[in-house]
Amino acid sequence: LKDWTKMTDDQFKQASDFLRQVHKNVRSYWTDTTDIVQLLSGGEVDLAWAWNDATVQSAAAGVPIKSKKDTDEGISTWVCGYVLFKDAPGNIDKAYEFLNAVNDPEVANTLVKDWGYGQANAKGMAGVDPAILKEKGYDNVQKWVDKTLFQ
Repeated sequence: LKDWTKMTDDQFKQASDFLRQVHKNVRSYWTDTTDIVQLLSGGEVDLAWAWNDATVQSAAAGVPIKSKKDTDEGISTWVCGYVLFKDAPGNIDKAYEFLNAVNDPEVANTLVKDWGYGQANAKGMAGVDPAILKEKGYDNVQKWVDKTLFQ
C-alpha cells in the first residue's frame, strides 16, 4: 500500500492484526532519538525502525550499526517543505534569507555526513564526498527510491 489515505477497512484490519501479532517482539516504543540511541548503544535492541540520525549517533558512540535502505519492502520517508502564509507577520527578506541559507550546498554536506539525511538540493548532494554518500547509502538513490513510501 503506497498511499495510506486510500486504505480500505479490510487493509486497516489486516495491518492492525499484524501489529498486534508482532507487538510481543517490541522491546520499546521510542519517542525521541535519544531514547532509541540509548537502546541501541546499550545493547537492549538489535533492530529498530528509526530516523537516520539514530544510526549516525549510535555509530559515533561506537556501536557497530548499519542502516539498510535497499530492502525488498522499501523504506518510509518524509519530505518537509516551508510555507510563508499570506499576511503573516515578519520580514519577507528574512524569510528568503533563511530559505537561501538552508538551501546552501554546504547544508547538504552537513545533513548527510553528520545526520545521515539526504537533501532535495541536487547541487548540494553533488558536492558531498562520494565516499560519504556511499557510507550513508546515497550513492545510488534510484536503486531504492521506486519502492519508497513518501509521507
